[in-house]
Amino acid sequence: MEQAPPPAPSPALTIVAIIRHPRDRPDDLLAALERQPGIAQVPVLLVDGRENAPDDDPAAGRPWLRHLRAPGRNMPQLKALGAERAQAEAI
Repeated sequence: MEQAPPPAPSPALTIVAIIRHPRDRPDDLLAALERQPGIAQVPVLLVDGRENAPDDDPAAGRPWLRHLRAPGRNMPQLKALGAERAQAEAI
């Protein structure tokens, strides 16, 4: 009987970015992260608390990015959501 392969190790780091102001856009941040060598191995969570966020998906074409929508939450709630969803040794 074959044994299942061991589970993949958790990443060492998860980047949690928060966007909350209705006029804010994550474009500059995401472009800067894309230029970082090795970003594909670092999970990035974009926690989006904007009430009227655009319908576009910032994670499109960025497999290292997870976009979590949480409209109407305050900053401590957004931070807690990001920390809860991060799966790494450090946040």
